[in-house]
Amino acid sequence: MSSSPAEGRATGEALRSARRLIAPLALAQFICSFAGSNMNVMIGDISKDLNTDVKGVQTVITLFLLTMAILMIPCSKLTDRWGRKRCLIGGLALFGVGALLSAAAELFLERVWIFRFPNVVGPRPTHGAILDFVRRLAGRPASLRVLGDGSQTKPYLHVSDLISAMRFIVQHTTDRRNVYNIGPEGEGTSVAFIAEQTVARILPGTPLAYTGGDRGWVGDVPRFRYSTERLAKLGWRPGITSDEAVLRALDEIASAFPR
Repeated sequence: MSSSPAEGRATGEALRSARRLIAPLALAQFICSFAGSNMNVMIGDISKDLNTDVKGVQTVITLFLLTMAILMIPCSKLTDRWGRKRCLIGGLALFGVGALLSAAAELFLERVWIFRFPNVVGPRPTHGAILDFVRRLAGRPASLRVLGDGSQTKPYLHVSDLISAMRFIVQHTTDRRNVYNIGPEGEGTSVAFIAEQTVARILPGTPLAYTGGDRGWVGDVPRFRYSTERLAKLGWRPGITSDEAVLRALDEIASAFPR
């Protein structure tokens, strides 16, 4: 039994569509496998820099590969929005800068310090929840809109403590590569605490209008914290808590706004 020309064309188009789908999936699998094999040569450095054991290294590599696999195809949609050439140039530039920094660290730099920061607060900010609340309350609104339910909790560190920690680490470390998390002690500070204290400081009595949910926006996280145990063992501790850093920054920011 012979098929019609139209049926043959439909079958050929279906096969071409299947190939177009399979090709990027196969390429994505290859890239993830290739990236995983590249990570193997870094096992020793990962263990040393993160101060972890074999189980911790395996977890890091697994999370890296899962993140890459999950984001690879969705992020490819950026080429539709920004253009393939721009994304390609941006990716190559980012890779090139990273490669140059890595090579410089190995060949030319005698010592390297890498710091991970929390939410840093202080005078003259350019963004952040404290500044946003102060600005809106300066307009004397009927209520203060707060994204989420206020339970989102993050670590906050005053900029003076941050500088103190960085200087301390540089002065008290001897390794060629030094990786440290810098942050306050404790669980951190909630959005509700920031909103309530800002209202009490700027416009007492203003009701809070929470939008609801444990996330304020797409990409927000309900809780965020990381270990600063390595820095504590080195001998540094913050001078004030996360809540105290927020209150100090609030006073510094509010003083710049007319009452």
